[in-house]
Amino acid sequence: MKKKILLLLVSFAFILPVVAQPGGGLLDELDALDSNVEKKPDYAFATFKGVRVINGQSVEAPAKGELLYMLAHRFGTIENGFYDMFGMDRATMRMGLEYTLPTDFVTIGYGRSTYGKTYDGFVKAKLFRQQSGAKNFPVTIVWVSDVAVRSEKFTNPDRKNYFTSRMAYMHQLLIARKFSSSFSVQLSPTLVHKNLVHTIDEQNTFFSMGVGSRLKLTRRVSLNLEYFGFMPGQNIPKIGDQAVRNTVAIGFDIETGGHVFQLQFTNARAMYDGGYISETVYDFAAPQGKGIAFGFNLTRTFSFKRFE
Repeated sequence: MKKKILLLLVSFAFILPVVAQPGGGLLDELDALDSNVEKKPDYAFATFKGVRVINGQSVEAPAKGELLYMLAHRFGTIENGFYDMFGMDRATMRMGLEYTLPTDFVTIGYGRSTYGKTYDGFVKAKLFRQQSGAKNFPVTIVWVSDVAVRSEKFTNPDRKNYFTSRMAYMHQLLIARKFSSSFSVQLSPTLVHKNLVHTIDEQNTFFSMGVGSRLKLTRRVSLNLEYFGFMPGQNIPKIGDQAVRNTVAIGFDIETGGHVFQLQFTNARAMYDGGYISETVYDFAAPQGKGIAFGFNLTRTFSFKRFE
């Protein structure tokens, strides 16, 4: 019995210094191991529900390996009421595809619009993501570059016309912050360039500043607002003899499973990037709804990921 007690005391004599030694004990070593575990960043997601705020691009994109199909309609202005079903008889449409490359941060897109018989393609690159946790970054930043080609016949076929005269370009920086689970804001400084303008006094290149927001109303419905205004001191190209207006839009996003259904009222009819800025001639504040058109975007996502 005495031998057992002696053996127990000797064992404690070896264990206690290991546990209790200052600055280098077992508990300190466990704490050090815990602190060395890599903390993953907490990224903001669903800043906006769709890849468009309303007319303009949002910082969202399809997930890697997913193909997104978008069908967009913009009807005529609503002032004629039931005579033309609030503009539905004068509809324009765009169909487009968007795919995120395996790099996970680059998306390519293509579309065709009845407006101007326009083909457009864009590249969208996610540069930074809003995150907290291991690292903090306050906003998501995305770059978009687009080229559009109008294929309708030239209005003056007797003069020498060039293919490059059909082309227009847009470059856009998207800066968005998700302030809470219900509220997000995005700034969209934009440069638009048209190869062909009507007069020598009009600018080929001009700037616009966009701002958009999303307010979540219910689990599946949100209210979106969007505005694009031209920077002052510019001579913006006209459309025929009509002055180009700032773009205004109010809409609702409705999520239904794999679809996102966006309903909107806007004064823009062009749906390709840059077109909704440089081709808008209606005044949203005009009386009797003469500058307001109803429209919608419908998106559907298809996954090409392999089943594991």
